[in-house]
Amino acid sequence: MNNINVGRPTYRTETIEDQKLIIKCYQDNFNKIKAFPKLPINEIKKWQFKRLKWLVKHSYETLPFYHKKYKENNFHPDKFKTFNDFKKIPVVTKEELIEAWPNNLVSKLHNTEFTTRSSGSSGKFVTVAVDKKAVIFDTIIGIRQLNMQSLNKVNPQDLILQIYTCPWWFNSIGGLYESLFLPTTEPYDKTAQVIYSLKPKVLSLYPSYLKPLSNFITDQDNLKLKLIITHSEQSTLIERERLSEKLGVSILDEYSSEELTRIALECPNHNYHIEEDSCYIEILDENNEIVEQDKKGEVIGTNLLNEATPLIRYRQGDIAKLSNNNICNCGSNFRQISELLGRKGDFFIMPDGKVVAPGTLMDAVYNWFLKYNIPIHGLQYQIIQNRMDDIILNLAGRKLNSNEIILIEKQLKEILGDNINVNINFLEQLENKNWKHKCVISHVNKSGD
Repeated sequence: MNNINVGRPTYRTETIEDQKLIIKCYQDNFNKIKAFPKLPINEIKKWQFKRLKWLVKHSYETLPFYHKKYKENNFHPDKFKTFNDFKKIPVVTKEELIEAWPNNLVSKLHNTEFTTRSSGSSGKFVTVAVDKKAVIFDTIIGIRQLNMQSLNKVNPQDLILQIYTCPWWFNSIGGLYESLFLPTTEPYDKTAQVIYSLKPKVLSLYPSYLKPLSNFITDQDNLKLKLIITHSEQSTLIERERLSEKLGVSILDEYSSEELTRIALECPNHNYHIEEDSCYIEILDENNEIVEQDKKGEVIGTNLLNEATPLIRYRQGDIAKLSNNNICNCGSNFRQISELLGRKGDFFIMPDGKVVAPGTLMDAVYNWFLKYNIPIHGLQYQIIQNRMDDIILNLAGRKLNSNEIILIEKQLKEILGDNINVNINFLEQLENKNWKHKCVISHVNKSGD
């Protein structure tokens, strides 16, 4: 276990003042946050409208990007008087954000103390700034998620193990709901050793990482896990139920993104409820018109928390449809997503039989920035396995220097195997669609699992 990197990255350290702020916010707001999903629908919409109106005005007045975009589209915040007026606001694309960062995309009232980057699941990286208040509220809303999905079985003293790209912003709330972190680049057997040693009550991880990891978790009676949360990749209810039966613990999904935070959560009744106090979701057609309920369209989201780089009517890149029926026995009055077509990559099968999850490969790319300080903003990638021992990495958006190429090739071989051929190509652009294209593709393992 000494070789396992349990902990947090060193690029930002929590301060005593940080903890004072989050403890006070938790004490002042958690009961209201916990009760919000069960408010009458008209009160939820009234709160959303007030918040949207404020964000639009704030963005126009403090960010050059929005001021210019709204003026060019003959829109002014004073015109925003009803929800119908909100539909007239122009949508925002990843490409626009990439071009505007950072000079025109950070509010003059905030800074870049906290920044986040899209996970690269679309194959393209976007950078945004996040204000501290948003980080704190997002952390507290995460506690509501634990309570809802576990049916209040998770206690404040329970340990949470996050197996992901990087740790959450806060590792606890005054010592409560403590979380530890493991990178998805760790081998499954070593991760299982850590799980048996620490005995966390909650696991939060990619579904593609959970599947092979489950083969090393064979003694649930010893672990007594209370909840497993999957996120960041598409998985099916059947897949989650099979793993749930195998592991003897409830496995529920989280639909989220770095840009919009939590978008929708699967409740114990297996309905996906939109997190209406984190983001406002619309489903649009190819002409940017609202589609009828229960019809598929593109997910357009507005982050209701972040004021540093507000994302207003942002093209998330997924395809989904809203449900006509928002009644659920869990008691939430939040709208429901009835179908979601998001991100799914292929597993790589290596010559020695090792299975590498697509989430591990996506996080390896993200770590180009976290571990090696390689700029990834605006970079687009696609990793393709043509043969078991032959990998192609296609890149577009910017060229890398020779040292960066050496680091990347070495990192991929550490994950895939020393005898693997890694060929790096620089292209003018990669395949681009209106929804998220596959960025991890195997022509060896066509079944995808």
